[in-house]
Amino acid sequence: MSVSVLALLIILLQPVIGLASPESSPLATVIQDRLSSSAYRDIKVGVLIKKLDPSGEGPIAYALNPNDGFIPASTTKVLLSAFALSKLGSDFQIQTPVFLKGRQRGAVFHGRLYLVGRGDAYFGREQLSQISSHLQARGIKEIRGGIAYDSTYFKGTSMGNSGNARHYYAPSAALSYEFNWINLRPQNKELVPENNTSYAKIIHQGRYINDPKTAHRPQLWFRKDANVDVYHIKGDASRADYLNDYLRVLVSRPGLYCAQQLRQQLKANGIQVTGPIRAEAAPRLFRQYLPVSGTPLQKMLVELNHNSNNVLAKNLTSVIASKSILGPASPQVGVKMAQKYWRRKAGIKDPNFKLDDLVGLSVSNQVSPAQFSKILSYIY
Repeated sequence: MSVSVLALLIILLQPVIGLASPESSPLATVIQDRLSSSAYRDIKVGVLIKKLDPSGEGPIAYALNPNDGFIPASTTKVLLSAFALSKLGSDFQIQTPVFLKGRQRGAVFHGRLYLVGRGDAYFGREQLSQISSHLQARGIKEIRGGIAYDSTYFKGTSMGNSGNARHYYAPSAALSYEFNWINLRPQNKELVPENNTSYAKIIHQGRYINDPKTAHRPQLWFRKDANVDVYHIKGDASRADYLNDYLRVLVSRPGLYCAQQLRQQLKANGIQVTGPIRAEAAPRLFRQYLPVSGTPLQKMLVELNHNSNNVLAKNLTSVIASKSILGPASPQVGVKMAQKYWRRKAGIKDPNFKLDDLVGLSVSNQVSPAQFSKILSYIY
């Protein structure tokens, strides 16, 4: 089976090698010798090495299939990062509205607490602690109307009832919680959720081996069941699996998970929540707002590119789309916007240039080394 690989190198400074004759340069000899090995026998490779220039016309040191389309994988996140900065601005922060609807009588709040998702994948324990502190400052010790979570700001992001549970398939969600995954850790030769959440039920068919060196990569599957995700781990698991994130599982319903974590946090801080947790669109107007910190775009982009965070990429795509149309939008809207943006800004006219997602998971993404060079030249 033939495999395609995109290798793109942009030289920021004048290289030591000469640029006049790329086919016969020492660099070309090194690359061609490497590509002639058996490891690349069935692999199509695209390479473009050139001096970075704002005009996009910098001299070329080496080129191999520079105009052929390749699957860019996670380098797609570079396109997303620059697109997000252009559309949102470097000072942009995602704010998650949290408010109360009802009336307080003494230490009891008769009404509901609302969590309204706006796409902050970082939303987590820090924000839940802030919510708890605000309620304590108001003297509230009980909320009798339950918790409602609103994830309607995004469209088309729900998951099926079962599937692969590996964390890099974690869904996008307007109301997210700590990147929508859970770390499983060993405890008394069993696997348990690292944050002691009641959302996860673990069924492990295999042994736990306290070995920090050998990873077994067990199969991970999930299925939805009432208010929990049931995780089936098939095969032996070791400490090496834990250390290498091979025991990190996705959360199929992030909004529900977030609301459950909030109830657990409030209980730990002496605030009882009675009443159900439910998915419910929030009222458009509300008065009793509880301020919680947002996440700056710059922080998101560092995480996005340093750890190739797929959930962050998915959420950011939908945030851009929803803000642009001033209402709920699907990630596909953001992808189409990005493709038009880069065609226009980088001067890409080739119809084979295609973005199917901005995460890098889609095998339908097609970018040539020459097109990527134009994009990086524009960014530069």
